[in-house]
Amino acid sequence: MAIQSDVADLRAQDELVRTVRADFGRIDVLFVNAGYGTARRIDESSEADWDSMFAVNLKGMYFIVQRCLPLMPSGSSIVLTSSLAAVKSLPGLSIYSAAKAGVISLGRSLAAELAERGIRVNVVSPGPIDTGLLERSSGIPAAVLPEMKRQVAQQNPMKRWATAEEVAGIVLFLSSSEASFITGTNTLVDGCAHTA
Repeated sequence: MAIQSDVADLRAQDELVRTVRADFGRIDVLFVNAGYGTARRIDESSEADWDSMFAVNLKGMYFIVQRCLPLMPSGSSIVLTSSLAAVKSLPGLSIYSAAKAGVISLGRSLAAELAERGIRVNVVSPGPIDTGLLERSSGIPAAVLPEMKRQVAQQNPMKRWATAEEVAGIVLFLSSSEASFITGTNTLVDGCAHTA
C-alpha cells in the first residue's frame, strides 16, 4: 500500500499516521528514509536552503517518529537514514551534511530514550548509492553528472556505486529479530575499508 505524503509537513504526517492506524493498527518497523540535498557552498546558501534541507532531513524525521510511537509496541524497530556526508568532509554539502549528522545524534538519543519501551533505534549511513538523488538534487548541472559519478566511483575502493538493494539488506537486518541486541548504532554502507 503506497500513500503519498510530505515528511516536512506535520499536518501531512498526522494524516499519514491516521491512515496507518485505521488500516493496520500498529507499526512494527519504521524506516525513515527521507532525503533531500542541495549542493551549494556557504557563500551561495540561503536561509531557505537551510530551512528546506533541515525540514526534510531532520525535523520531519524527528516528528514522524514522534507521531508513530503510539502505534509501536515493545519489540519494534526504527531505522533512520543518514549519509556518509555526515562523517566525511564534502565541499558544497555543508547544510546537508549538518542535517544528516543530526540524524546520527538523534538515533543515539532516541535509542537511549526508547530502550525502556522495548523499541530499538539504529541509523544507516549510505555512501555512493545509485538512487537518482543526485539527478533530483538542485545545484548540480546535468552536464557534469556523468563525470561526477565516474569520479565518485573511482575514489571508492570498490570502484562502483552501490545499489539500493544493498542498503535495504542492512535495513532489513537492523529491523529484524536477528538484531535484537543492537541499538544506537550508525552503520556505514559505503564500500570503504575504514571506520569513521
